[in-house]
Amino acid sequence: MSIFMLGIDHNMAPVDVRAQFAFTRKNTGEALRRLKEEAGICGCIILSTCNRLELWVSTADEEKPDLYQWLCSLKGVQGEQYQKYFTSRENEEAVEHLFYLTSGLKSQILGDPDPGKRGVEYVKG
Repeated sequence: MSIFMLGIDHNMAPVDVRAQFAFTRKNTGEALRRLKEEAGICGCIILSTCNRLELWVSTADEEKPDLYQWLCSLKGVQGEQYQKYFTSRENEEAVEHLFYLTSGLKSQILGDPDPGKRGVEYVKG
């Protein structure tokens, strides 16, 4: 199994760029269903807050899904102009980032007690 993450946050992108890719509670469920239907995706998570958006997927093999293209297609964004604002992580690096995130060490307010629970929706395979 492999784990992949694509993210954008307040450190990398201005609010107008983040807003183009944000999810609401209302549209997150449909996005999760569509992401889970992609070939090779075993499970997925969307974390969307006012300061960050992260897509997390697990796959049965090592083939890396193109999460940036999937997100752009879903959001109707054309071109590569926003890719510079995104970061991606894989496997151990992704898991380490998740621990930092859920502990509040990646929040704008250091030690935020609940950063990993706000805006998180997931689908298990």
